[in-house]
Amino acid sequence: MIPKIIHQTWKSTEIPPRWQRFRDAWKKFHPGWEFRLWTDEDNRRLVERDYTAFLQLYDSYAYPVQKADFARILYLHKFGGVYADLDLEPLRPLDGIIDQPHLILGEEKEGMGKSLNRCDFIINAFMASPKGHPFWEMLLERLRVTFRHKRLLQSKGHYIIQTVIFELDKLARDYQQTHQDITIYPYEVFYPLSWHEACSELERSKAVEMSYTIHHFDTTWFSGGMMLMKKLRRRLNI
Repeated sequence: MIPKIIHQTWKSTEIPPRWQRFRDAWKKFHPGWEFRLWTDEDNRRLVERDYTAFLQLYDSYAYPVQKADFARILYLHKFGGVYADLDLEPLRPLDGIIDQPHLILGEEKEGMGKSLNRCDFIINAFMASPKGHPFWEMLLERLRVTFRHKRLLQSKGHYIIQTVIFELDKLARDYQQTHQDITIYPYEVFYPLSWHEACSELERSKAVEMSYTIHHFDTTWFSGGMMLMKKLRRRLNI
């Protein structure tokens, strides 16, 4: 079974107010669950203490988001449970979807995958799994191999895509071909809106009917241009 733990991460224990309401909603929908907020300091301590073989890889990441992307894999491998980005709004309890001992992932809607692979990527804003699921060990090893082969790819956006989201997506689809203990949900379940869509009342009502979460794509790793375009689209409701 998937442990009833919700993991989230931020650089410190001081969460920006705009995300606190989502964290409060997670607690409201999941009374009795354990909630863990991991700081940057906590993340490195976890790697240093329990994943020493990956410490060089972890320290090589130039940007905090790269370290956070790596650390969330460790949460689920070591403890199991649910990982949720701070800008992921819960719409209902997860109890009905985590009652199987499966790895649970979801596809985004019209995001980076459409541009790069012409299909939706599996992204890591929401992930859930039992403790010690073998998929995470496979992903960690693949990231280490990728690190060895791609040391020169140091640009922020390209490196993130190539090392975390791209590898997660590729490995998950390969894994699904030969294993039964993984479920990859279509975008309607966790990511009903794309990054550029405004959360209008109509779109929200549709999401509430069939989705567990809404991803607001309000994280700090977005480039300035992407964030500006996102805000403009929301203002114009396009």
